[in-house]
Amino acid sequence: MAYTFNPFTGNLDFFQALTNPLQFMGGITVAADFPTSALVQNGWVYRILANVTDNNPAKTNTGQSFLNKDEIAWNGTNWTVLGNESAYVPYTGAVGNVNIGIYTLTGANFISSVAIGTSPYACTSTTLNTNLNADLLDGQHAAAFLTAVPYSVSDKTNNYPVVNTDLGSGTTFTMNNGATKTFTLPTSANIAGHLGAPITFVKKGAGRVTIQANTGQVIRDSSTAGTIYNDQATETYASITLIAITTTQWIVQGFDGTWTTS
Repeated sequence: MAYTFNPFTGNLDFFQALTNPLQFMGGITVAADFPTSALVQNGWVYRILANVTDNNPAKTNTGQSFLNKDEIAWNGTNWTVLGNESAYVPYTGAVGNVNIGIYTLTGANFISSVAIGTSPYACTSTTLNTNLNADLLDGQHAAAFLTAVPYSVSDKTNNYPVVNTDLGSGTTFTMNNGATKTFTLPTSANIAGHLGAPITFVKKGAGRVTIQANTGQVIRDSSTAGTIYNDQATETYASITLIAITTTQWIVQGFDGTWTTS
């Protein structure tokens, strides 16, 4: 242990010499400003004043590149970046733009105080941002956009009453039977929320396929609570698409084969 006499107290004070203490040696603007390999000592600290690469053969010549405002220290082999002045973000009271370069700024919240009329956020990357939850898309809520229809095919072999959940789901019904079978359309009360939604029926078998309107409804020019049907045994894969334009009126959007109203 090392001691030295303290003339103020008259005591011997313990002291320990620091090995390679940090020592500020000045600024570096160009490669020629780096110290030579023969002179540089551990702990020498420099402030980078402009983007520069240590590639002068007469100097330390480590090949390392540094950014303006980096603070570097010699570690005995090459330079260690201690930090960068521009990478520090003030808690409050910034007097200019703050650029943290390639580093990440992490925190609990991002709160913008910019007035309406100025975008509070700008992004260069087009990569998907997982878990980013926004209330509006181009100023619109979700209700302003069409919902994707989950199209499906439902195969039937017996009479089937179409229910309101079948409407608006893009369902195509098929009937594969050699006998007469009937699809019954939903009641007017159940149609109300699905006006304009198409529903398709396909005749796959030789049997007659009948589509029965519900109470108070007509299909194209049928009678009230009438039907539209295909009874042609050879017309397998005949099809018809209906759309409810009111709670009591179904129209034919398109068809293939021979369909007759009654």
